[in-house]
Amino acid sequence: MASRDAPSRARFVVLWLTQSISIFGSVLSSFAATTWLTTVAYARPEDRRMLSAVLAAQMLAFIVPNIVIAPLAGAWADRHDRRTTMVAADLANTAVASVLAGLALTGRLDATALIALIALISIIAAFHRAAFDASYVMLVAEHHLSRANALVDISWSLSNVLAPLLGVVLGGLPAIARAGAWQGAIGGAVAALPDGWGLAFALDAASFACAAAALCMLRIPSPLRGESAATPFWSDVLFGARFVRRRRALLWLLVSFLLLNLLTAPEHVLVPLMLRIGLAGDLRARGLSFEGGYALLTLVGSLGGIAGGVAVATWSGLKRRRVLGVLVPMAAIGLCQLGYGVTTSVVFAAVMAFLVTAFGPFTNAHSQAIWQTVTPPEIQGRVFAVRRVVATCSMPIGMGVAGALGGWLDPGWLLGGCGAVLLTVVVSQFWNPLRHDLEPAAAPGAIGGAA
Repeated sequence: MASRDAPSRARFVVLWLTQSISIFGSVLSSFAATTWLTTVAYARPEDRRMLSAVLAAQMLAFIVPNIVIAPLAGAWADRHDRRTTMVAADLANTAVASVLAGLALTGRLDATALIALIALISIIAAFHRAAFDASYVMLVAEHHLSRANALVDISWSLSNVLAPLLGVVLGGLPAIARAGAWQGAIGGAVAALPDGWGLAFALDAASFACAAAALCMLRIPSPLRGESAATPFWSDVLFGARFVRRRRALLWLLVSFLLLNLLTAPEHVLVPLMLRIGLAGDLRARGLSFEGGYALLTLVGSLGGIAGGVAVATWSGLKRRRVLGVLVPMAAIGLCQLGYGVTTSVVFAAVMAFLVTAFGPFTNAHSQAIWQTVTPPEIQGRVFAVRRVVATCSMPIGMGVAGALGGWLDPGWLLGGCGAVLLTVVVSQFWNPLRHDLEPAAAPGAIGGAA
């Protein structure tokens, strides 16, 4: 039985805005890490194969620990105060990001240390996300869940617009200061830095601290566990898996996202390589550097995410047959990724990047709304943790394969091939009878029947 306050849109908005601060810092830090690896650590043409492997390792360092820890984090979120968990996670990541910033600012950062610290941040983030995902359903009325999910997507997309712009500025600050454009003690200190990426990591640490401070002033209800509070911890860890396994329609939906993540994850590894290879000629013709091209694709793609998020937030999504709100945008993502990969035009690549991310909030918001509707609030931490593990466990495989093949084959054609496979498989799912079981009219916890 759950203890649930009356829906509070104001408290949700405060929660959303404050956590958006740390989201911005995380995106800025991720942009800085990728750019540092590409332009500083492995900048030579002969480093292409090593760069491909290290970019994959960087992404895996964030995803794999999160997958491994997620079931434990979900059980923890259902047993403990969720606001306290989020505050503790934000403070812990403040400390880790500060170490990363210190190494970068003193010129002692290397790829091994970067990857190790990213892995540690990932472990901590698993607890934060488990508590966060299960918190805002306690604050939002059921018919507004798609809108609330879209707002969270907007936070990521808006951060992906603004963070690369700030990242480019921060990365170039030491060179500007050394050229004499920045005088005084501060200018001298900045000029002494090896590069500006350490400043980005420092802002990430500050963003975590700000988010923790804001959470301390916000009340977020946690559900009462009742008799289930006496169950063993490891039983809680396994509970979420049993819940999903017994509901075939939810399991099918989960496998669909496993496939989506498998085939879209390579983009994180392949796009930087595309800019170094397939799109390099068009970049030079347009007078763009790698940093400029990477920021452009990230910026335009993020604008697409914002456009899609705003559309879903304004519309509030489908109230019936929500599975169509999952499958139709998913098929569109596959088609646009196909075009993204095979083009040699930076402009066309930017258009495809916009469309890929514009359809993302539609499929994510409808899927999240389905899960939130049919899962009781007091078990969402455990169930959503299992959902996250299964849905994202394919991402390391996709990134690993991309890292292994991206140094040998054309990265653009690899990305386009993934899009073609996704489109074909998703279109075939329109004839899958299980999709008819995902109706919001079903009783919570009973959707799809027992397997």
